[in-house]
Amino acid sequence: CNGLVKEGESCVSVLHTNEKEITLKYILRGEEKEFNFSVYEGGANYLSSKFNFIDYQGSEVPFRADFKLRKLNDEKQRDLLMPLVLKIQNFTKDKEEQARIAISIVQNIPWGWADRTFKFGETEINYTRYPYDILYDNEGVCGEKSELLVFLLRELKYGVALFYHSEENH
Repeated sequence: CNGLVKEGESCVSVLHTNEKEITLKYILRGEEKEFNFSVYEGGANYLSSKFNFIDYQGSEVPFRADFKLRKLNDEKQRDLLMPLVLKIQNFTKDKEEQARIAISIVQNIPWGWADRTFKFGETEINYTRYPYDILYDNEGVCGEKSELLVFLLRELKYGVALFYHSEENH
């Protein structure tokens, strides 16, 4: 198991350890549907353990978008989420139907707050989770769910954008 971990009789990536099956629900053309999808504690632990900071050089100024893009472009997360994209693509070849399925899946994930925090001096700061964590935990706040949807639609070859409304902090 060079570079991998032993799980049962197999060697697997640490990202694919401790599988659990979740049920994802969606509505397509008025018909409620659902399917099972495997998520992995190893992947969720890896992503949640990543430091939530970016090292800037000189007079560079951090932007909210930098942190969003860092999460959305994480290659290990992409490996974990692509099976969901492929599953959506296998349901139908119609691009609009794929988008409807992705949107409905995310809409049907319950709203919930994970209370993930880290200490910065004496201050405790909440931080948002990676899109994969939203699937694994089967809950997320609006912004986190939006990032999951952006990831899915982008991989389905749609142009995407995230907006931030500063007055509402939303």
